[in-house]
Amino acid sequence: VPCDVSRAHTARHASMFHLVSVLSSSLKAVFAPYYAVFFDDLLGSLKEGSSGQKSAKRRKVDEEEGKEEWEMRYYALHALQNCFLHDDGVVMHQQRFEVAIPVVVSQCTFMPDSINGSEVSREQMDVVVADCIVQLAVLMGDDSLWKPMNHKLLMHTRNERAHTRFLALKSIKKMVERLQEEYLIFLPETLPFLAELLEDSHSKVENTSKEIIRLLEQVSGEDLEQYLKGG
Repeated sequence: VPCDVSRAHTARHASMFHLVSVLSSSLKAVFAPYYAVFFDDLLGSLKEGSSGQKSAKRRKVDEEEGKEEWEMRYYALHALQNCFLHDDGVVMHQQRFEVAIPVVVSQCTFMPDSINGSEVSREQMDVVVADCIVQLAVLMGDDSLWKPMNHKLLMHTRNERAHTRFLALKSIKKMVERLQEEYLIFLPETLPFLAELLEDSHSKVENTSKEIIRLLEQVSGEDLEQYLKGG
């Protein structure tokens, strides 16, 4: 019975977040102020299990709830992405930025045991995770907030799971694409991580690292190879 109650709770949240996502996509800035009502619930739904550390009991629950939790997270992230896209300072402020950064970035580590039967694919989830992270960065517009976000993403590139490393890199690549020259202040911290990842055993991770380096060279106008060898 407790498992059924938990699944029902997760399914209700998934439906509510889906509705919020649809309304915000349609109404855009008109709907944005209402995120003040939903913000804590949206963020709270992403905190559960986001560390990736699961007990045997938790893994069993994940297998039973996998589809519901997977879709709940997807719709919560999509709704938050719309919030970050359309908010003009009414909902998001310094304190909420600081709370949102670790929670949103930690979604790179979420790996369910099963998503059988879900209408949301892994590829769709990857896109919404990266887009949500980048839209939050754009909305913040502050390098003092970008710094901890970038650092957390870089640390995820050392995760034992290849997919987590890839998704963190994908998010960093999108940050560079959006921030352009403003990202260059993070080169000294970022390049040593990229140098390590050029030797990654998974080709997807290695290739994404190379793409970021090429992009950084285009943005900076510099040949970064000497710094990578030094890294």
